[in-house]
Amino acid sequence: MMPREKIAHQSDRIFVPLSNELYAYLHSLRKQAVEILALLESYSINGYCYGSLARGDVTFHSDIDIALLYPIKTFYIEMLIPELEKKFGVVTKKITQATPFYTPKASIEFSHNIEIAWPLVPPSSRDIEFYKFAGMTSKDELQAERFTPGVNKKLLLIEPDFKEQPGYWSSSILGKEHLVAKKLKVSLDIVKERVRVLTKRDQTGRHGIFLHEILLPQESFQEAIHRIALKNPYFRKKIKDIGFY
Repeated sequence: MMPREKIAHQSDRIFVPLSNELYAYLHSLRKQAVEILALLESYSINGYCYGSLARGDVTFHSDIDIALLYPIKTFYIEMLIPELEKKFGVVTKKITQATPFYTPKASIEFSHNIEIAWPLVPPSSRDIEFYKFAGMTSKDELQAERFTPGVNKKLLLIEPDFKEQPGYWSSSILGKEHLVAKKLKVSLDIVKERVRVLTKRDQTGRHGIFLHEILLPQESFQEAIHRIALKNPYFRKKIKDIGFY
């Protein structure tokens, strides 16, 4: 996974060009993302790519982050794992929950920094806005070589600009939260929340995630959900609210 990034206190809006090598790497990652999204679509599962691949500000440590925006039957994803593992390497399955009151999520991590994540219960508007804040794009937009603005973990607003030279404009969002919310078409609440969370992480060096459970070997997501629900009342309540458990 990508090394932890420190918040950048950058006063000016600057243009950051992509080298030829990094531009080629960006295209190779986007091609893999399209392949994953196409495979999901073949099973009638719609996904989105979010983060640096959507924005264009990749490094050689960048992840391929795929989000499904709605709950799906976990066995559908389990059916896809052998095919994805054959193409992208080792699999780790996880269930996470950022805080006791947030939406629990399931995810699959593959080699080469690839992750597919989805909510176990219907997502809140805050959950959807998280992806929009980071920059989110579809398979069709990836194929059309379109990029979208978003904010990275350094709290820098990234505005892609590939007209004359591949690259992007970068500027700090600190003190400009209202403008950023308007530009990204998200609520001011999500902007302030991400500033608060990432600033705290920057100061303490800890993620502070409430639940981070790696599934046991050969354990299915359904089995893991029941196992975690038996011992974690906050997780159990979230699952029970929709009759999942």
